[in-house]
Amino acid sequence: MVLKTGFVLRSSAMRRAHDFVNHANSIKPLARFGNNLFQEGPYFLWASDRQLILLDCQGVLPDVIDEFLKAYLVKYPSSLR
Repeated sequence: MVLKTGFVLRSSAMRRAHDFVNHANSIKPLARFGNNLFQEGPYFLWASDRQLILLDCQGVLPDVIDEFLKAYLVKYPSSLR
């Protein structure tokens, strides 16, 4: 299992963040664990205070994704309304 994350956007994570803009029609808003975020395929994106969080879950099982999302959202809660 490979799980890549980007707490503070680096160049590779920034390219993925731009992909969200380029594929705006395929992005869906979500409410998970009391937080608002966005999903496009295996990527999850949300703002937490002054940070942009990008969670890349390619090849990760849905149950494991839920565990990681919950842990990340506890530590980095979404500031999206």
